[in-house]
Amino acid sequence: MSAFSTPVAPMAVMGNPIPPSTLLIRPLSWSSTYVFGRSDGAVDRATKTLTFNTAGRLPVRTTWKLGAPGSSYSGWQTIRVLAPNAIESSRATFTLRCQ
Repeated sequence: MSAFSTPVAPMAVMGNPIPPSTLLIRPLSWSSTYVFGRSDGAVDRATKTLTFNTAGRLPVRTTWKLGAPGSSYSGWQTIRVLAPNAIESSRATFTLRCQ
């Protein structure tokens, strides 16, 4: 979530006008909800939540069981952020060869 700004109406202090300004509000923390998308068409049923206390990155993790011994699989996975702003990552592709 980005900080947002809003115009502030002109004020007067002891009869002296103060020019209009901008009030900048930065949240102390915010949450982001997301699910994983996969090349096999499955989408997480359980929405996950990350809570940010500062701008930056947080690690995410998922489990996807694939293949049997001797098989291989090529696919991709995405992260679909649902809130505060809906967006989907580019596809992270992979090839798996089970031993």
